[in-house]
Amino acid sequence: MPIDSKHREYEDAKNWWMRCRDVVDGEDAVKAKNIRYLPMLGGQNSGEYTAYKTRALFFGATSRTVQGLLGAVFRKDYTLEYPESKKDVLKDITEESSNIDVLLRNTVREVLEVGRLGLLVDVTEDGESSRAYIAQYTAENIINWSTQRINGESTLVMVALQELYDDPNVDGHDAFSPKEKTQIRLLQLVPAKTGTAYQYKQDVFRKSDDNDKWMRVEDMTVFPTRAGVPLDFIPFKFINADNDETEINKPPLLDMVDVNLSHYRTSADLEHGAHFTALPTAVLSGFDPKKTYKIGSGTAWVTSNPQARAQFLEYTGQGLGALRELKKDKEGMMAVLGARFLEESKRAVEAAETHRLRSSADSGTLEAITGTIDEAVTTILQWHAEWMAMSPQAVKGIQLVLNKDFVSTRLGAADIIALMKARQAGELSQDSFLHNLKEGEILPDGRTIEQEKDLIEVDGNDQGDITQGAGMTPLKRQFELVRDQDGKATGIKEA
Repeated sequence: MPIDSKHREYEDAKNWWMRCRDVVDGEDAVKAKNIRYLPMLGGQNSGEYTAYKTRALFFGATSRTVQGLLGAVFRKDYTLEYPESKKDVLKDITEESSNIDVLLRNTVREVLEVGRLGLLVDVTEDGESSRAYIAQYTAENIINWSTQRINGESTLVMVALQELYDDPNVDGHDAFSPKEKTQIRLLQLVPAKTGTAYQYKQDVFRKSDDNDKWMRVEDMTVFPTRAGVPLDFIPFKFINADNDETEINKPPLLDMVDVNLSHYRTSADLEHGAHFTALPTAVLSGFDPKKTYKIGSGTAWVTSNPQARAQFLEYTGQGLGALRELKKDKEGMMAVLGARFLEESKRAVEAAETHRLRSSADSGTLEAITGTIDEAVTTILQWHAEWMAMSPQAVKGIQLVLNKDFVSTRLGAADIIALMKARQAGELSQDSFLHNLKEGEILPDGRTIEQEKDLIEVDGNDQGDITQGAGMTPLKRQFELVRDQDGKATGIKEA
């Protein structure tokens, strides 16, 4: 079996991933695939098909959904328990020397788009120094894998990873015109020389220029060690939408991707029909058939035949109404499947709680995805920390938790005024007032109620007393009482 053989699940899933990538990339990527996503109409030639495709509108609902969900995950900071004295390594943690923020964003984006990603902890040797890093592998580049039961547990024993490398031996190769080739990095768990334990081995295979066959690069075979001790596991993690197993699951947005493509085909038919029926067609009888007749106010049709007739055929377009309704239905389906921002805005007439409940349909999927990423990346960071020679206690304390509060509960101005009025009237304690500001996302991220109390005490001398008529909230927002003609307080407003 060739080293670049694909796992059977890979062959089944690659069309999923291609559809998801193309639809997320948008109109150019979708239209470049021509009849794969937009079949020709019967009798069309290539020129007519090009015009048909060009008129079609591709609506980027899926891309906007990915951006929206990504924004929901990172609208609040993630929590990372990590040794303070070692946090500098998080600034240079990936193979490309990116920081932890970039790693996490790329991870969430990949799992949202195609539902799969792989992370490998590796180390590069540079003379006497070494650097541990985390390498990311997209679903398409994890081409094969296998597991085996060892000590009663299902254990990853092989992963084949497809990579690109610059071949310096290619004619004309330089910094401005690199020649990229494909190589396979094979990760294996092989029997150690003791015969009982297993040892992690890494090989690299490249094609020979002579016979186009895959050959092992002998000087790139390594048995990675940690503190001089060989590893007895493969430091690679699969991350799927809802688990970290080796099996491939359907991408979380695939249903929406397919509706998005169907919407594109409906748009093509609607635009095609409108193009051919929008303008009336002239019908002449009794006129010279050899003569060309132009339409417009600057020309006249003249004939000496008293029986001649000139009229227009005009299509009412009623048949296109079904396509318009179908297109709207599919937009509604995409809204249900995740693109709620495609719906007509209801915020002006929709209660905040109703909007929150309507938005919660996406939260279940996001919560599963972020929960899986939390566990997988936590393990990866712990492996990385072990390679950085951190103490077992420090490694055990490392934990990542992504934000799970995806929908904003920020208090509106009316809510803040009501709270302020209750506080001024002595009907609400300071603790309850600040608790509501905290839950309503008014206090700055990361600031506790106790910290806010301390700030109020420090600032109290120069901010005035809001219970006496006017003053500033802890957020520097100015409010004042509204009084009637008799001077009685009737409410509060923001100054």
